[in-house]
Amino acid sequence: MNYALNLTSDTFNQFKHDFDSIIQGTIQTMEQKGSLDATIAVTFNISFSEDSAPDPKISAYAAKRDIIIPKISHKIKSVIKVEDSRSGYVGGAKFELIWDRTEQCYCIRRISDCEPNLFNYQNAAADAEGDVYDPDEIEVTNTIEIDDEEGE
Repeated sequence: MNYALNLTSDTFNQFKHDFDSIIQGTIQTMEQKGSLDATIAVTFNISFSEDSAPDPKISAYAAKRDIIIPKISHKIKSVIKVEDSRSGYVGGAKFELIWDRTEQCYCIRRISDCEPNLFNYQNAAADAEGDVYDPDEIEVTNTIEIDDEEGE
């Protein structure tokens, strides 16, 4: 019996069964996951190997003929695009980058945390003895230290 090498014959029944299974599963998964895009890729690999077989046309004992043994394999791959993402950011126009000597790393802080504020000075003055403003009593947190060994 000869087996025709075309998709309409029974030769590729396993392929057709596998393809039907993949396409149905892909569509079902797309529907469940809410995906709008999928790809099904079909690959056929064809390889030949050479061998010998008995030759029915020659009645001599152990008569052989050269043959080609075909192997046609298939692979069906489904890729469903299901995208899940989240985004955000830290920082922005109200923050500045600083080096924190205590933590020994870069940090961000609100720019308003280091700006002089009239209310902060008034509160510090009210807390000082005698309600007198003394600039030495107020802790300044945004000082810059410069080590200048040659200038000293």
